[in-house]
Amino acid sequence: MSNQTTDNHMHPGFFARMRAFIRGEISAETIESYRTAGGVAYSFFIEAEKKRADLADGGTSPWTMSAGDRAYFTAVWIGFSLQTLGDAFIKADYDLDPETVGFVPRITAEQVDLFYSHVADFLAFAAAAADNKDYVLPGHLPFDLPEFVEADPCPLAHLVAMLAAGRVMVEHAGIAVSDALRATKDRPAESAALRSRIAALQSTHDSAQALHRDGFVPTPEMHMRIESQIKSVIQEAFLIGQLVVQPNLLSGTAYNHHTVPQASSGNPFDNIFTHGKRLPRPGKPGFDLFCLTSPSHISQFRRDPKAGPAMEFLWTHDPNPDETLTIQESILAAANRGDISDRQNGKTACYSCCPWAAIYLVVRPVTLAGHLMRPGQEFVFDVSAEETERGGPFRRELLIGRFSSTTKTDYCTGGEDDD
Repeated sequence: MSNQTTDNHMHPGFFARMRAFIRGEISAETIESYRTAGGVAYSFFIEAEKKRADLADGGTSPWTMSAGDRAYFTAVWIGFSLQTLGDAFIKADYDLDPETVGFVPRITAEQVDLFYSHVADFLAFAAAAADNKDYVLPGHLPFDLPEFVEADPCPLAHLVAMLAAGRVMVEHAGIAVSDALRATKDRPAESAALRSRIAALQSTHDSAQALHRDGFVPTPEMHMRIESQIKSVIQEAFLIGQLVVQPNLLSGTAYNHHTVPQASSGNPFDNIFTHGKRLPRPGKPGFDLFCLTSPSHISQFRRDPKAGPAMEFLWTHDPNPDETLTIQESILAAANRGDISDRQNGKTACYSCCPWAAIYLVVRPVTLAGHLMRPGQEFVFDVSAEETERGGPFRRELLIGRFSSTTKTDYCTGGEDDD
């Protein structure tokens, strides 16, 4: 394992810049910074594997180790896995396209940013847990692997990257399971479940690797088959690495040390877990019509007699509310992490159109709804059913730009009294 970055990566020459411009690639300077900073994940992981092996040799199993050790191993595994994935995507792009080293396709930058964005947080968790036997990770486990950015066709470099990262993750998930089984004497059912899962994972992984031939470009059909298998492998390996040191998850017991708060507690780590599907869906207990509305303006619109019907109209016409809420969850998680802020000069603002979403300022690089957002950008999550009554599309997108003040309130139902 290594995390070396050459000077050529950070200072590409004139011809590399020209080729990258022609191909529509973007500078990798930001993700290279993440790559370098996150390299400490490998040092953490080497120490963690040694510590876990020593505990297993002494008869300490996942069921008998301290809460702090469970938190430590879990956080290190997540940070290591995400760093491994991000590094693999950069390396594969550079290896397959050496003429534009220092630049990557936009979709690659978006994917890598999704992986790297949580590494520092989990390494901070690991550092906090290292010498605290009572430490408990905040949030919900298992932590979901960040989404794979959809691309049609999937770039060959992405396939090569996933195969490389999958190889590493499966190997070390297997080592973790071996440590757990060696130390576990009185859990036959759980031990059998671990053996079964790791065996199935290794079999699927070996199949995916066997289908790929280095140096050859697979047919589109074979590419899709390998891609599907290796994505499943990576997701399962990522999960097993958590299950094996959080045995309550193996039995199906939920881990949820903190419920998802309505607003940030001020601790930048408290809400790192809130990227998953946590908002209740329409028709389910706890669903809030105004869950897309700026938190600072919800009470105002709850009192508005036109706002409730407008929100009902929106949700009734949303063809995929799950997609809408998944994007909203990612925005809330980014706000809770401090990647974005709805406050500028101490004030908050909301968009003039239903559902009156918060206007955010990007503080740190972050990927939202497939967009790689840069510090200083402003955006709002624009969701509207206004055109559907006339046969138009339902709108669900991030609007990026500068927003000016207005007294207008648009209910977006297609009526004449919207303003």
